[in-house]
Amino acid sequence: MKPAYTETYRFYVESFKTAEFELKLNGKSLIKNQFDTTNIDPQHMMGGYFNSEDIDLAADKLYEIELNYSERLGM
Repeated sequence: MKPAYTETYRFYVESFKTAEFELKLNGKSLIKNQFDTTNIDPQHMMGGYFNSEDIDLAADKLYEIELNYSERLGM
């Protein structure tokens, strides 16, 4: 990814809460969700937004973005 502007950004992942995922920027973890299968409540398994902290990025600098994702319950 290569931002057009030097400014503060925030990243979002929309996912089922039953998923395990990690979003990384240049190898640094920004968002991580680890689903715990020991306490499953079907009313709270639907999706949601997960967001990173604000992060300052520089214009015209190339950043490596990586998303590792796995669904734990096949939903």
